[in-house]
Amino acid sequence: MGICFGSSINFILALKAGVSGIILTAIFYLISLLPLLLIDRKIIKRPGYVSSTMSQIALASIITSIMTPMIIKYIVKK
Repeated sequence: MGICFGSSINFILALKAGVSGIILTAIFYLISLLPLLLIDRKIIKRPGYVSSTMSQIALASIITSIMTPMIIKYIVKK
């Protein structure tokens, strides 16, 4: 199954999408996670649970957005 997915990857398109994805991730961390981490540690006096939870949710949404088209493409080809 990995060979099927790997053989249909357009590396140029993946690199172009990868750069914008990295930039979007950096902007997300700067705008939302850093303030939450500072508030969580300085004001609430917690070890940063909110910011770590936000980053896990962001990772889950990224993985979902990558895997969903692959699964749909596989289902449609059957």
